[in-house]
Amino acid sequence: MLCEDASERLNVISGCIPQTGWVAGAIAGIRAGSRQELDWEWDNFIGDVYEAAEELGGIEVAEPGACLVDSDGHACSCYDTLGGYISTAGGVCSEGLLVRLPSARLECVAGLLPGFMLARAKGGLLIPRYELTSFLNLVPVRGPIVDKLAEEGMM
Repeated sequence: MLCEDASERLNVISGCIPQTGWVAGAIAGIRAGSRQELDWEWDNFIGDVYEAAEELGGIEVAEPGACLVDSDGHACSCYDTLGGYISTAGGVCSEGLLVRLPSARLECVAGLLPGFMLARAKGGLLIPRYELTSFLNLVPVRGPIVDKLAEEGMM
């Protein structure tokens, strides 16, 4: 079944389709257009995000860290929207995970992460290598960016 394939590729733990908030954040990240490298792995992942959005129906784009209420009236976690956004718009650098953010969202996102040492860098926030394990336990980041973090020995 296609939905199960997309689910596996998106590393969804429960259910066939990721949380509405995560998908809404992922689409915002795609639309932000900050992804420089696009290869087959990213193309497939982005296709899976759009497939999940289609399955969910009525997805509204959510700024990173925004809290949403889905069509059933259930609140979506602001960490889900942030995780979706980072999954599609984040980048790995030698210092850690770089999240390019609209300037209006910098303070909001930083406010969601009060116990983390964050650095402002290159129009966004940098989550240093030593904070990544804790950060990834809180924020659901999926896809090729997670593979890149593992490849670089950051997780």
